[in-house]
Amino acid sequence: MATMICNRADITNPGEAVFYDAASAFLDKNIIVYHNRDLVGLEFDYLLVIPQVGLCVIEVKGWHEQTVIDVQPTGTIVIQGKDHHLKNENPRKQALSYCYVLQNKIASMTGKHPLVFHMVCYPYLSRTFIEQKGFYANDDLKLTLSKEDLESAPKLKTKLQMASGLFGARTVDALD
Repeated sequence: MATMICNRADITNPGEAVFYDAASAFLDKNIIVYHNRDLVGLEFDYLLVIPQVGLCVIEVKGWHEQTVIDVQPTGTIVIQGKDHHLKNENPRKQALSYCYVLQNKIASMTGKHPLVFHMVCYPYLSRTFIEQKGFYANDDLKLTLSKEDLESAPKLKTKLQMASGLFGARTVDALD
């Protein structure tokens, strides 16, 4: 069970609650999980501190397959709202912005440059749906958690390892 630095009862977003449950149940005790912390005026959904690896920023989108209307070539995702369509910027851009801010903050405070990588989690979307809708290119799918990835410890851990491996070739300071 991961070390959760948040209370499950305080999570009001259903999609974020699904991720909380999976992280809590399936990740190792030495992984520290923060929820909704302020970072220089930005608030990430989750931050995982993974010893000997780095930091993983996770943006959670609790969209359901029946509400995803369109994924546009620009990365805009159109969702059916209660009485109109909502256009959402690609959540990967949101997660990336958190990574850059976090990297700069750590570097300015400590002079260190640990690995900081990002993922997007869709707890209600299947991998097949994500692929068929054209959410991302192949490499970006390695940075995407689908509902299947949240079903078991091996699936979630494998996906995190794959994601960190995409960035691991860079020279970074160890995270102790």
